[in-house]
Amino acid sequence: MADWATTGYYEIKVVGVTHYQQALQNCWQSRGVVRRGNSVVLDVYLVFEPDNPHDENAVAVISDEFGQFGYLSQDEALDYHDMCDGISEPLTVSCKVIKGESVFYARLDFDLYDEYDDYSDNQTPIRTENNNSDFQEKENMGCLLSLGILFFPIIFGWVCLSPRYQNSSRIITGAWLIFNIWFILVII
Repeated sequence: MADWATTGYYEIKVVGVTHYQQALQNCWQSRGVVRRGNSVVLDVYLVFEPDNPHDENAVAVISDEFGQFGYLSQDEALDYHDMCDGISEPLTVSCKVIKGESVFYARLDFDLYDEYDDYSDNQTPIRTENNNSDFQEKENMGCLLSLGILFFPIIFGWVCLSPRYQNSSRIITGAWLIFNIWFILVII
């Protein structure tokens, strides 16, 4: 499965949904999908259909579990059919199935720029989980957070040892401080 970024905007409309209402309804009623309000979200495949009698660049939107939902529009299919040719891994994108008043609709969310693309058109790439600089940034933040979690209670406890607090509070705080210092020295 290709690892593409998702934006959460669902801007690409799936066309031909009137012919696939049963599949969309089955999807919407399923318990195995993520429900958000009057819609459900799931992953679907984009499959290039060069033998389609109506459009030689047709790209079908297909769910493993529920079948076909429709097609990309002709304009979108022209832009993306070469990426869905089946030579490499299937192109998987996020799909939102929406329950309207009388019919179901489907919209797709995908940004087909990954970390290897050229961003010469002033397009901002969306970070994916495979972006190593993003992982390094999260790792550094985790280290700082850990240090804060370890040392903030010690500073707080040190302040609570002052004579203006009750003896029982100071005893509890002292024991807690000793435990934290032991934890830092022995465990870490």
